[in-house]
Amino acid sequence: MRTSTACLQCRTAKRKCTRDQGNGPCKQCHQRQVSCSKAIVRQHSQQTNVLNLPSSAEAVVEAVRHPYSTEVFDLVDLYFDYIHDKPHILFHEPTLKTSVRNGSVSRTVLLSLIAISARFSDNPAVRALGPAYAQGSKACFKADLENVCIENTQAAIVIANICLAEGDSRAESLYYALAIRMAQMLDLASGNENDDGITRELKRRIWWTCFIVDIWSSGGGSLARQLQVGEHQPRLPLEEIAFLELRPGERDLGDAAWKTGIWSHMVRMIELYKEIQDLLRYLVATTQWDENFIENTVHGLAVRLLAFEEKLGLELTFSAENVARHARRGTGRLFTGFHLGYQYYCMVLFYQYLDKSRPSTRNGAAYADRCKLHARRFCDILRTARQWPKAEALHNINAHITIVSSSVLLHNYMFGDASELADTQARLESNLEFMVKLRRYWPSVELVVSFNHLPSFKLNFMTKFPLTRRRRSTD
Repeated sequence: MRTSTACLQCRTAKRKCTRDQGNGPCKQCHQRQVSCSKAIVRQHSQQTNVLNLPSSAEAVVEAVRHPYSTEVFDLVDLYFDYIHDKPHILFHEPTLKTSVRNGSVSRTVLLSLIAISARFSDNPAVRALGPAYAQGSKACFKADLENVCIENTQAAIVIANICLAEGDSRAESLYYALAIRMAQMLDLASGNENDDGITRELKRRIWWTCFIVDIWSSGGGSLARQLQVGEHQPRLPLEEIAFLELRPGERDLGDAAWKTGIWSHMVRMIELYKEIQDLLRYLVATTQWDENFIENTVHGLAVRLLAFEEKLGLELTFSAENVARHARRGTGRLFTGFHLGYQYYCMVLFYQYLDKSRPSTRNGAAYADRCKLHARRFCDILRTARQWPKAEALHNINAHITIVSSSVLLHNYMFGDASELADTQARLESNLEFMVKLRRYWPSVELVVSFNHLPSFKLNFMTKFPLTRRRRSTD
């Protein structure tokens, strides 16, 4: 039998594979800016001695070699269960899993995936390997930093999430910045007519992920955004199941066949959040507030947020039935995260109106009530999603937004109506239970709230402000 000279990527896509002399990728993979299996083997051997890992981590990383162990495949499955499609959309699941089976997957990508998913393993020994995998993924990325390609863009975003999990916000921001710059250099927004449907859609999804993390990361670090207004944008992400069902070699779907999905709505929602974020930056940077400007801006955004929610349609509106349906089809965590995000954006828009010392405005009291309403809805979503194992949104960013919800509830507990006290306390306790669960997986949750002080804080608070005393004081 004649040995195949084509790379695995070209064989899978059923296209001609041509190579120049040397150790680089084939012309087709180079043109598409994807890894080439004919070059990967050499890259692996070249990287072995340049990673400069601690000896303990080096042994763990070196053990991750093709053919991969059952544990590696299990961790890839956990990634797609808990992480993929939640904070980012970076991979086509069937294609990525095929590349793991045949050994063509980027080593940096694979190490980053198993590093972030190891925390969800039921096996303590596997969970303990997570930090070593993380060190390995960062070392591989740094060794190949100047290779601007799709795989390194994907890996940079996953590694940024690992840094977020570790509570290292500076490194998180740096890796996001590298990913965004690579996406710009690769011109992922434009696409390539020679690409098949999977590759073209994947490039769009990576670009939109960069768009979203640019807004989130720049806001958290008070940094300028890298993707500027007016920059060319690709078509919105394809509906999740339709993308999952695409096969290698198939042509890209035309606009007539394109279907809207949760992530396309997510992008539109993030565009609204970008404007909310701009308003918050104004409030922080300005010493003399223009109340008319603030009121008009909040009113405009409030109307648009409400219109956005009303246009979602029956299948995407939040309900217990829809949570169950999405959990069964594999989009439960995404559906829950989408609605948690919406409630969060509404809360932060109206949050300023909880301050009773603010100047009185036409809609101030109504906006304060809306902030409390969205905090309650946030808690309701958490409670409902908890009933379905495939619907809980367990990514660590939800720790931050749960704290925002809890601060609104705490404000209502102290200054709200006495008739709401029991319900508010129950919601606070429900939020705390969710935070405790997140703490099992994400070290950064410790930085959001010091769990060492939570029991004493709760005891002191309930002692100083018991329900009976609060009821008497408000009667």
